[in-house]
Amino acid sequence: DRRAWHLAMAATGPEEMTARALEDAAARAAGRTAYTAACEALEAAARLSPEPAERGRRLDAAAQSAMAGGAFERAARLFDEVIDLAAERGQVLRSMAGRGNVEMLNGSTRAAVDMLTAAGERMREESPTAAAALLVQAVLPCLLRRDLEHARDLAARAAALVPEPDASLGAQLAAGRVITATFTGAPAALDASDAAELRRQTAAGEPLGFIWSVTHLISLNLRERYADALAGLDAVIAAAREHATPSLLPWPLAVRADVRRRTGRLPQAAADAAEAVRLAEDIGQAPIAGYALVVEAMLFAITGDATACRDRAARAVEIGVRTESHNLSWYADGALGLTALSQGDLPRAVERFGLLERRYRATGDLHPLLDGHGADIVETLIRAGDESHARDVLAFIGRQAERADAAWALAGLERCRGMLADDDGFEAHMAAALAQHDRTDTPFERARTLLALGERRRRARRVRQAREPLAAALETFEALGAARWAEWARRELRAAGARTEPARADATPGLTPQELQVALTVARGATNREAATALLISPKTVEYHLARVYAKLGVRSRAEMAARMASRTSDFLPSRERTRETPDGGGPSMRK
Repeated sequence: DRRAWHLAMAATGPEEMTARALEDAAARAAGRTAYTAACEALEAAARLSPEPAERGRRLDAAAQSAMAGGAFERAARLFDEVIDLAAERGQVLRSMAGRGNVEMLNGSTRAAVDMLTAAGERMREESPTAAAALLVQAVLPCLLRRDLEHARDLAARAAALVPEPDASLGAQLAAGRVITATFTGAPAALDASDAAELRRQTAAGEPLGFIWSVTHLISLNLRERYADALAGLDAVIAAAREHATPSLLPWPLAVRADVRRRTGRLPQAAADAAEAVRLAEDIGQAPIAGYALVVEAMLFAITGDATACRDRAARAVEIGVRTESHNLSWYADGALGLTALSQGDLPRAVERFGLLERRYRATGDLHPLLDGHGADIVETLIRAGDESHARDVLAFIGRQAERADAAWALAGLERCRGMLADDDGFEAHMAAALAQHDRTDTPFERARTLLALGERRRRARRVRQAREPLAAALETFEALGAARWAEWARRELRAAGARTEPARADATPGLTPQELQVALTVARGATNREAATALLISPKTVEYHLARVYAKLGVRSRAEMAARMASRTSDFLPSRERTRETPDGGGPSMRK
């Protein structure tokens, strides 16, 4: 490698042999995940390439290495060079897509949409296949902007350009259609063959394959296929850690944090979200950092830390304004509304959820169910005494929930119908809500329904019957660490004449998200050095965090810590095994 660099510095003009030596050095650097060194060698090789096509190929490879290492500004400059050089159509297409991805991850979502759409229109006559690939790529930044109608239009236009695409493009077009349909309240499934093709592209190191694979996993999360989403995310994150590719980690970490948040794995979700924020901010992936911040805000809304919730929400909104990622403001308002509701601050909850309601109505038939706050809006209005408004919102949200067959939304809305019903009718609605909860593994939402059922029974003077659901709700809230919600259930239990125990201590007292992440990684059998490589921190930092974990947990060995963490990572509630058909291929999956 030194010889190749010495030859390059001695070269007085283009020299293919030296360029090849540098390219070989770059391949070795990439093999040890030294992406900055690989980028520098490939860029130097491109400068020494006599043929424009070879120069373009090496510049594109240098840009891809820069992206892998998180150097987005450098990647953007290199992609622009390839586009301006225009040596080969395939290189131009690849660089246009790469340039749009850089803008989406590290710039303006509006600029990303405009750039990719303009490039697709430019390629329409020359190559419909290339145009379709660019247009479907513009779907993702459209969704980040909540420009749902435009996203749906782009996905349809891209598919119409190539009626019979090859397997690679076909899988990406299918993923674009699925995520757009799911975001707009009409969930769709990806064929097993297309899902397998995306996994192949990801394993081969193709950037678009990675992007669409993660997008497919997001659609599984939104369709409440939580076990399948977690399995896929675990694989993607493990591969990114194994290859020490920091630019590929923040997005799937943030998505996994959201899945774990929905399914009640709150400590693990907090660890994933905190790592995603740290990495995304270090690398410069602002919209991904914003997404991870709103997941943290939702976690704090559940666990009752209002100050931390407001801090994360404010940081996410600032990123959303700067990058034009309008999704972030929607999520932030939802987290702030839920926090206010848990504190009993109904005026502030009405204010925050009122903003969401107006946004929902503005989308009309394209109202998305991905954030699950429809029932929160209705419940807040009921508790605030505005039942007429609550019924109006319930009818609006209910039509979309039924169209999407979304268990999360349907359960919450049945809970609200039970809160509105008379003493003779509420039990049927609450039973329907619990039946919907049985379809998914969402313990926090189920506990909220049990809390509402207990409240409603107590107010109907069925005090003895109220105690059982209230006790179950309290148990779940305490297991989740949802302190304010637990106190709410405890107050209702006392009002129903039951004795309650004081709040119990956390199983892992005071662990920070990074301490928990280190503990979980080491508990799976990793050495300190392996944990450091996986988490992109130094071995000394791992030792420091482990020492603090040992002290906080009162353990003396890795084996003791692993046993303690096993109880922490287990499911919080007794499992309810169910079988459900899996339209994405692979037969039935067991669900909890």
